[in-house]
Parts: sequence; structure tokens; C-alpha cells
Amino acid sequence: MGDLRAGTPAFYGQVTGTWAASDDYEDGAGETVHSEYQRWSANAALGWTPDDGTRLELTGARSDGEAAYADRTMDGVAFDRDNVGLRFEREFQSPHLKRLEARAYYNYVDHVMDNYSLRSFTPTATMPFDRCRIPTDARRADARDRSRLGAAATATVGRGPAGEPALAACHLEPGPATVRVAGPRRRRVVSQHRHLR
Repeated sequence: MGDLRAGTPAFYGQVTGTWAASDDYEDGAGETVHSEYQRWSANAALGWTPDDGTRLELTGARSDGEAAYADRTMDGVAFDRDNVGLRFEREFQSPHLKRLEARAYYNYVDHVMDNYSLRSFTPTATMPFDRCRIPTDARRADARDRSRLGAAATATVGRGPAGEPALAACHLEPGPATVRVAGPRRRRVVSQHRHLR
């Protein structure tokens, strides 16, 4: 694993990475067990902090790998994941608006399994031909990958009757449209979900 960090009072950055791998192993009887794997990941963050109450951060992540499964008829040959995020935080000294947070993100996943890339294919009665299976949402049987786009914003505004912070929140992400009202004494917290993609 590697971890590199650097920063100044106004800017900071971080990059991390991991890598792991293993070959097939032999069991107590000297038989080779189909179990090799390798995986890696990389993450990065870049931030701007112009003052003590403000932060803007851009993040990114990517990972992939493959794994052989001795207990299954297929192996995982792709675990591709990507993520990009943007976050903004700001604190105020106003009695009406205390804090503002906003974030947006994009996630992508591509997971592929097959029975020929990491093993010698042997026809069976239930699987006479080599084929590729791609796990995905059952409602999208023809989809090869999955992605999600979303955003959220939260504002801490004023104070409730007992002195607790009152919140106003809006969340936009995939899913059915719903509106929820909650918070201290069911007062100023509103969350809204919308389908983006």
C-alpha cells in the first residue's frame, strides 16, 4: 500500500494505492486449488481551504481485479469500479444560516464473470458451451454495467424551540420520487429524492 500526502494552509492533496495478488495453492493432498487472484485500487483527493470555515474537495477512485473460484463454475474476471465526487462545505456566523454542505458524485461498476478466462473450459451437461455471464440488475438483463449519478445539499438554518439546529436537506439520486419530513419535533428537515439516471 502507498500513501502520499502534501498540503499548504490553502491546498491539500492525497494519493493512495493498493495492490494484492496470490497464486493457486496446494491442499493437504498436494492438489492444486483453483484460487488465484489479483486486485488493485487507487484513490486521490484534492482540496481547497481558503479559510477555516470553507472546504472544496474533489475526489476520485478506481479499482479492478480478478479472482478464481474453486467452488463455482465461473470466475470473476472484472471488478471495475470508478468514482468521482465533489464536496463543498461552508460554515457561517449568521444566526439564520449556520452551515451549508453540498456534494455530487458519479459511480460506475462493471462486474464480469466467465468460465474460460482463468480456467480451461470443460463442457458439462449443464454447461456444454463456454459463455460469459455479467451480474447486473435483474430489471436490466441486457445491461453490461451499472452507473449512478447523484447529488445532495444540506443547510443548517437557525435554531429550533429547544435550541437544537434546524436543517433543510435535499437529496437527488436514482430511485422513486419521495418526500420525507423529519427532524427535531418534525420541524424543518425536508429530504427529497429524485431519479437522475
